[in-house]
Amino acid sequence: MKVKEKLAEERNIHLDPEERMNQIAHKIKKYIETENSVEILSIQTKSEGRFWTY
Repeated sequence: MKVKEKLAEERNIHLDPEERMNQIAHKIKKYIETENSVEILSIQTKSEGRFWTY
């Protein structure tokens, strides 16, 4: 087994770029949902007659 694959297996990290991106996004989402110090603000803008919320 290659070193990169061995480390990925030990650390539970996906090697496929798309799967890795989803794994990181899930970790960020989980952190935001559980961390009390994270504050989510709603910002509304108007562009070409449409309202967008971020």
